[in-house]
Amino acid sequence: LDVIERPITPDTETDDDNDETRIMDSKLNDERAQWRKNLSVFVSHPLWDGLIMLVTVVNVGALSIDYYGIPEPLFTILNDTSLVCTGLFGLDIILKIVAFGIQTYFKIGMNRLDLALVIVSIPDIIASGGESSAFSSIRVFRLFRLLRLVRSIKSMQTIVLCVIHSLTSAALLSMILLLFLYIYAILGMQLFGLEYNHPQVKETVRDSYGTLWEAALGCFIVVTGDNWTDRIFLNSPTSVADIIQNVLFFVSLFIIGNYVFLNLFVAILLDSLSEMMEKVEQTELVMPILILPTISNAHRLLGLPPVTRTKEKDEGDTSSTSHLSQRSHSRKGFHDELVEHDGMFLHVVRATKKHLFGYRGIVVDGDSLFTFAASSAFRQLILHAVTCNAFQLMIDFVLVVNVVAVALASPLWGEEAQGRLNALNNFLTWFFVGEMCLKIIAFGVWWPEGELKKHLVAADDCEWLIHPAYLRIGWNVVDFLVVLTSVLAELVPELKILRALRTIRLIHRIPPMRTVVLSLIQAIPQVLNAFGLVVFLLIVFTIMGVQFFKGKFYECNDPDIQEMVNCTGYFDLIVEGAFESYNVTTERSWDRFDYHFDNFGASLMSVFIVSVGEDWSSIMYHAMDTTSIGGGLKYYNSPQYALFFVIMYACCNFCALQMLVGVLINYFQKMKELNDGSAVLTPQQRMYVHARHAIEASAIVEEHDTPMSNPLSQLIHDVFTFRIDYELLGVWKPNQPVWEYISFIAVMTNTVAIAYTHSDMTGGEEKVLWTINITSLSVFTAEAVLLLIAYFPMQYFSGAWNVLD
Repeated sequence: LDVIERPITPDTETDDDNDETRIMDSKLNDERAQWRKNLSVFVSHPLWDGLIMLVTVVNVGALSIDYYGIPEPLFTILNDTSLVCTGLFGLDIILKIVAFGIQTYFKIGMNRLDLALVIVSIPDIIASGGESSAFSSIRVFRLFRLLRLVRSIKSMQTIVLCVIHSLTSAALLSMILLLFLYIYAILGMQLFGLEYNHPQVKETVRDSYGTLWEAALGCFIVVTGDNWTDRIFLNSPTSVADIIQNVLFFVSLFIIGNYVFLNLFVAILLDSLSEMMEKVEQTELVMPILILPTISNAHRLLGLPPVTRTKEKDEGDTSSTSHLSQRSHSRKGFHDELVEHDGMFLHVVRATKKHLFGYRGIVVDGDSLFTFAASSAFRQLILHAVTCNAFQLMIDFVLVVNVVAVALASPLWGEEAQGRLNALNNFLTWFFVGEMCLKIIAFGVWWPEGELKKHLVAADDCEWLIHPAYLRIGWNVVDFLVVLTSVLAELVPELKILRALRTIRLIHRIPPMRTVVLSLIQAIPQVLNAFGLVVFLLIVFTIMGVQFFKGKFYECNDPDIQEMVNCTGYFDLIVEGAFESYNVTTERSWDRFDYHFDNFGASLMSVFIVSVGEDWSSIMYHAMDTTSIGGGLKYYNSPQYALFFVIMYACCNFCALQMLVGVLINYFQKMKELNDGSAVLTPQQRMYVHARHAIEASAIVEEHDTPMSNPLSQLIHDVFTFRIDYELLGVWKPNQPVWEYISFIAVMTNTVAIAYTHSDMTGGEEKVLWTINITSLSVFTAEAVLLLIAYFPMQYFSGAWNVLD
């Protein structure tokens, strides 16, 4: 204090004073540094982050509770809650700036977003005082604090990063799409600008091509496929030329825009998802389910227990194992690469092959039901029965009968038919119960675990399978639950609907269906993450819809009344009858549309309808006609809201919902690779296996020589294979026999004649078409007869195209 209070001048300053000042400044800096360090630890603590997350959820919940007609006290409570939440967010920003400094704080993008949201909320806080606040719509920006929740979940970060990465990759495609819409909008203005803006057309048609904005919006609706076929005849074309013009315009717009551009965008999104997941798997940033399954997982997914190699029973087996080892080491080249990594590839391929084609034999261990020993003759008999191919075929046949029986069930059947169908269902139920009991006796319920053990036989190198217990296999657990529900359905008549679950048993009997189901199960964690992104966007647009349109999707049933205050009394409603019109005196009412935004639930339904693209343009047009609460609808009063719905459709449909499809496709491909063993192959090994499959799948086409037994066959052969070896007109040289061109002309002529057929044809037209058809048929018949003479029936019918001809 003496140093601070004593005036220091250059004349009186001493070295001791300078030292004392530096010491005091150093102590003060140390105290500030320690205080900032403690504060940084506090604001970085998980509890503080959890508190901010809780405040975020409370703030979003307060916004979602808002609805049309909310009582004033509740509205005040929600406003005060939002005010407190905003204050806590501001306090969080101040503490972090003090703790880390301004420069460090603004290095993080989420911190900049938090500060921007707090600044944007200030006008709403200042002007708050009711629903009529001019800044009430600004509060929807607070919803972006939900990104904090996304940031706290690493697996959802992967989905968000994938969407961002795909958007950056599709930036050029988006520009091309905008250019495409611009071109078609200009073309639509030239073609339909006057027709669609006619007063009579505007009463029934919402699409308008009078301005560039209206035309671009109409083209975007057609590209999304929302009732685009109805727009071909909306301008009431009167001539064939007008109809052809409309068809060419709208069909080309839909095909190019939807099938080309939008599907290409989805392809980019899926490619980005696959690439991002591969990067995440390599860096281990997400759940272990994303990592390539190990060998034990492969056996589990294939429905097999783990494989373990047993020790040789005695030293006498070493000779055979040595022989096998020498035989394997004698193979050079690529086969040495196949057995690397402890024979991982051969391990899975061998297990898969055994799983598909069977083992040399199946043995059991332990006592089943604590009664039947492994060496029991009765158990061995049951084991042989349930593992033979005939038993499996019988089960498959009964499963097909079960599917048919379930499909035939109908409440419209008579008592006799219902009795027979019930008897069949009872038989099927107890048949499956008997099957389950036989398998339990053969394999046991839960013990033993049943691991695969290898026994190297001296000459055969075959394997014996110690079969796992019944409930140790996942598909058997499914069968057990299905059988249990079927028994309950027989005991309790009200549960007969559970019989339909018996069809589930077909899944694991058909390998492709099993792959699909396994991919769905494996994709559940990541599907939930993608679903979280969908829910996030739906919540954001739902609350924004409530803030924008609550109380505005109303109109009076009297078209002459605009506002709610005047919608009282009675009016004469004109009703169109079958033969004449008549007036009905009707009470005026302030009616609400089926899809509206008055509360969170209704708004969520409307947003979901827009997201899936089903008649979403009608909701958008109603929003574009809104005026104010109680003001009714006025044609094209708020055209700016169209941009809100376009952004909603693009975010929810193009990005979020398509992301779910991408996740499922990605895991389906992984399951296919896992099932065929390629998931554990190197790229060189995968190329080798694909080449082997291609060679095995390709069939060598055998060219049949022309029969030389008679001159007629040779003559016909020469006619059908005659070629022109010089250029026609000096520019074109045919590369096919002349007869191929003649046949092609006959086919095209016949096709044109068939396509020309229409109603109200004249007699001359019908005669010409009949002559063309008969002539074409004669050419085709003569070709077939001559080829049969030339090549004989056995050789002729060996070609699939000849059979078709």
